[in-house]
This record gives sequence, C-alpha cells and structure tokens, in this order.
Amino acid sequence: MLMKQLTYLLFSLFLTTLLLQTSCKKDPCEEVTCQNGGTCIDGDCDCPEGFIGANCEVELDPCLAQACVNSDTCLVNNQGEPICFCKDGFEGELCDSAWNAKYVGTFNVTETCVLGIFFQVEISPGPRFNEITIANFHDKAGTGGTAKVVAQAATREALFIPEQFMHFGKVNGLGALSRVSRNSFTMDYTVIQGTDTLTCGAVFERVP
Repeated sequence: MLMKQLTYLLFSLFLTTLLLQTSCKKDPCEEVTCQNGGTCIDGDCDCPEGFIGANCEVELDPCLAQACVNSDTCLVNNQGEPICFCKDGFEGELCDSAWNAKYVGTFNVTETCVLGIFFQVEISPGPRFNEITIANFHDKAGTGGTAKVVAQAATREALFIPEQFMHFGKVNGLGALSRVSRNSFTMDYTVIQGTDTLTCGAVFERVP
C-alpha cells in the first residue's frame, strides 16, 4: 500500500513539473515585431515581396528587380511599378526590342503611282542597326536585280529611305507605322527613272 502511494506521489510530481516547464516556455515571437506585413514564424520574420531585413524594415527598390536591357533610367510610378526609359533605337517594357523589329516579315503591298499595283515584299533586318531591307521594292525584283532598298527606323513609328541608286532608278522617301494596327504601315517615296519622276504611295499589310 505504501509502495502504491509513493508511486502515485512520484507520478504526480512528474506531471506537475512537466506542466510547469511547458507553461513557462517562452514564445519565440513574443518580442519580435515584424513590419510591413511580415509574419513571425519561430522567432523569425517572414517578409512579403519587396521587403527584407530582420524585421522586414527595408523596402527594396522595385527597379532592382526590373531587368531593363537597353535603358539608362528606371523610375517607379505612383502604383509602385518600375518603368524602363529606353535608349533611342529600342522599345518594349524592358527596352529589349529594336525599333526595326516590327517591320520584319512578309507584306502585301498596294502601291499607287501612275497606276495602282499589288505585289508582295520580304523585309529583313539590317544591314546595320535599326535598318530594314525591303526586297522586291516597287515590284522590280524580276527586272534585272533583286530590287533591295534599305530603309531606316528614324523613330518608334517612322521610317525613312535615304536616297539610293537602284538598277531601276534613284529612290528616296518616308514611311509611318499605322496607329490603328502595328501590322501595317504606309510609305511615300519618289522613284526617278531617267527623266521620269514617280511619286508613289504604298500600304504594307503583314501576311499572317
């Protein structure tokens, strides 16, 4: 009987000690204050995106995470979003696209000079930065040469053809990207063939 009472007493003391130890265990987050919406987990702050530091107290510059490719400047707008300001010759959210890229491809051309004609051209990039090469220009590829004319992207929406000599005559002109659709653009150019001068207008429509 005495042995049973002693066993019971020892067990009670063990439970009491265990409960006291558990109740006295300190909460690791009790003295941790996480800022800017951070959450304490086991004594450490789990910070939301855009914040670092022991207490999430340091706000990261959004531009540090923005990979502006061809840009000298990145600024943050009123919504806290980074904006890349592109160098001349580049565009796009990250300034990773050259101005001439949108003109590359196959286009159907409707040209009006003396008589309206319809033909197709292939436009490739180059030969230099922000230039394009228009093959079959003025529908002259089958008249003694490839009829490749080089034009340059002067701005995000404008082209110009510097004066150049072709097998069919001297060419120069201007072009502009359509404000309605980036899949089309217009060009006005002059073709001088001997004593004849043609003033032409043309609409270039991208082939899907």
